[in-house]
Amino acid sequence: MDDIKRKISKFLSNILRYNLQENEDLFALGFVKSLSILQLVLFIEREFDIRIEHLDRDIRSFRSVATIAEFVERTIANRPVIELHDRMVASDRHSRAHAAMSVVLEAV
Repeated sequence: MDDIKRKISKFLSNILRYNLQENEDLFALGFVKSLSILQLVLFIEREFDIRIEHLDRDIRSFRSVATIAEFVERTIANRPVIELHDRMVASDRHSRAHAAMSVVLEAV
């Protein structure tokens, strides 16, 4: 979980231009007004390869770096096995395509 917290903290600190501590409340500090929740959601989805489908239901999970990291871990842990398999297959296909493209480019 430390790696997840570190990534989230770095992202938020860069956006907010504030050295956010792990348990500081984004809402209480007033950062939610200046922070684009959409930017945060997109970052989390891309960085951790998860989908946030019900933000309104999960908004309390976005109060601090610690609660966001817990949400990410919980979401990853609750992924259906078939989804993980599909992502692994897609990633493998992407890796093979990238390797094939590299061979082609080297030949040119």
